[in-house]
Amino acid sequence: WRREGGTLMLGYEMFRALASSSGAASADLRAALCDPGPGLIILDEAHRLKEPRSQLYNAVARVRTPRRILASGYPIQNRLDEYWALVNYARPNALGPYDRFRAYFERPIVDFLDGAAAAAAPTGTEPPSAADEMLALKRAFVLRDELKDVVLRRGADVLGADLPRRRDWIVECRLAP
Repeated sequence: WRREGGTLMLGYEMFRALASSSGAASADLRAALCDPGPGLIILDEAHRLKEPRSQLYNAVARVRTPRRILASGYPIQNRLDEYWALVNYARPNALGPYDRFRAYFERPIVDFLDGAAAAAAPTGTEPPSAADEMLALKRAFVLRDELKDVVLRRGADVLGADLPRRRDWIVECRLAP
């Protein structure tokens, strides 16, 4: 694709192995895969990139490409640090460095949710204040608004009518000698 474009379909493990291998031939291979990479990279099962310190995340982060699409059917909204990692891969620095994101978005939202959960438990913990709730809601709104052009979320309730009925096939193949 360096000269004429093209498509590469590759599993995560194979890509990680190729992009992380060492040696002179491997350097040429890494350059061909990553520098420059394809004009578009589409990553299915993107929830696997939720840890920015993982070998997999670092391997795909080496790909120089102007466009990135992440697809996942897995609920990502449960952990804001994982959410930041995916957004940061898809649109580098859209949310700034993680420390700033954590202080501005994650901490107020999670602290409120944790406090509300603790208050609902039979331990008798005080519920979060109205000010804490308002701050968490405002930050959640700002986060959603900042990502409206980056994150496209569609659930089964929206997609169900447009998706074809699922079909499974079992294909048996003889092993070659």
